[in-house]
Amino acid sequence: MSNNFQKLFFSSELVEPPSELLTRIIKEVRVRQQFRLKVRLACRSLFFVLSAVVFVLGLGLIQKDLTATGFMHFISLLFSDSSIVLAYWQSFILALLESLPVTSLLVVLIAVLTAFESLKFLTKDIKVIFSSKQPIIH
Repeated sequence: MSNNFQKLFFSSELVEPPSELLTRIIKEVRVRQQFRLKVRLACRSLFFVLSAVVFVLGLGLIQKDLTATGFMHFISLLFSDSSIVLAYWQSFILALLESLPVTSLLVVLIAVLTAFESLKFLTKDIKVIFSSKQPIIH
């Protein structure tokens, strides 16, 4: 068996690859890189749009929760009865914190952070795609 392998590897002549093989490989790598960049750009664009939609819906949720919990009534006390608010400021702050719609604020904050993060990656991808026709192969 090992004799067959020796005959195969040592007796045969070395075959030269075609001269255009390297350029075909590089061209195919570049085509696949461009495709991957475009898919990534589409996914990040979709992610940005979804996070923007969640942000807008979250703002409506905050508005609804602020009116439902009476948070705006407590804030209006600052302007109408400020002397009472100053006298009982500790209780007033606790009442404000209790009526704060934390869940909807958290949803909006997460949506804003994901929108900014996806926008950052989106601009990087757009810059790579449109800065040069052929991306650099690493």
